[in-house]
Amino acid sequence: MSTTRRTACIAAALAALLAVASRGMAWSPADLGTVISMQGTLVRDKRAADAVGWGGISFGFTGDNVRTLRWFGVVHASLFGGNTFDAKSAVFRAHDVPALTVVGPPELARKLVALPDGAKVQIEGVIDRRSRTMLLDVVQPLE
Repeated sequence: MSTTRRTACIAAALAALLAVASRGMAWSPADLGTVISMQGTLVRDKRAADAVGWGGISFGFTGDNVRTLRWFGVVHASLFGGNTFDAKSAVFRAHDVPALTVVGPPELARKLVALPDGAKVQIEGVIDRRSRTMLLDVVQPLE
């Protein structure tokens, strides 16, 4: 994630924190979401995704791609700051299908849907663990 985008994510999280604090509501850091970076391979099904690395997860989509399901074999994940242990638990927290629903932005969701099976890709964004949603910030094919 670029420094500018990371700064924007932190600023948005702080703005949300201030909004909650100004209303006098209780909050926790989990309310702000988890900034995560994942690398892996898009594949055809769960078995192929599980065979790639740490294990497989599935992405569901909203909007025009609501019926689309993509399987992703995760080979590396880290939270903002580099923590890989907690990243693994954030990614593999639920065995639901889809594990995460991509909620936007639409152009990045379309880019992720359009990549072919076998594409190695880096995905970054914010995961809301409670709703199992992911707001994408980066979808970068890898060589």
